[in-house]
Amino acid sequence: MKNKHNQKNCSEDYWKLEDSKVFGILGEIKTTRIGKKETSEWIAKSLEFEKKDVWENIKNEKLDIGILVHLNKKRYKTQDVDNIAKVILDSIKKNNSEIGLITDDSQIIRLLIHKKLRECSDKSDTDQVSISIRKHDPKKDMKLIRSYTLMTKGEYFNQNVQKN
Repeated sequence: MKNKHNQKNCSEDYWKLEDSKVFGILGEIKTTRIGKKETSEWIAKSLEFEKKDVWENIKNEKLDIGILVHLNKKRYKTQDVDNIAKVILDSIKKNNSEIGLITDDSQIIRLLIHKKLRECSDKSDTDQVSISIRKHDPKKDMKLIRSYTLMTKGEYFNQNVQKN
């Protein structure tokens, strides 16, 4: 896996599931038999930085989950969305990390996954993942909306300055 200190957001395309809480990570999504374990471990490790109380009220609820993954050109062509979803969902379960965003993937009523081609230099191998989670509401549609919460202050400022 690449040195985490060299990772950066490679896209200005930030999306999340409407009315959801978002958890964003940078790294390489591996879905091969050997790579799944490595990916699960770094996602679980990333969860350690999350505030437990933010996620506590959804731990045992029925859920809608949206996953948006920006992949490099090679992984975009070869990785199946169902394999990406499985690795990510297994990684955020309580038994796979100390915090765990969900108790069990049987809580998931609806799942929306979207993979996009990552816009970055060919020298970087970083994937960008945002996981949106909300309580299931059958009256709400599953739609992705533009989100600026994953941007740094500088990215957000630059986006707004360019529009004005």
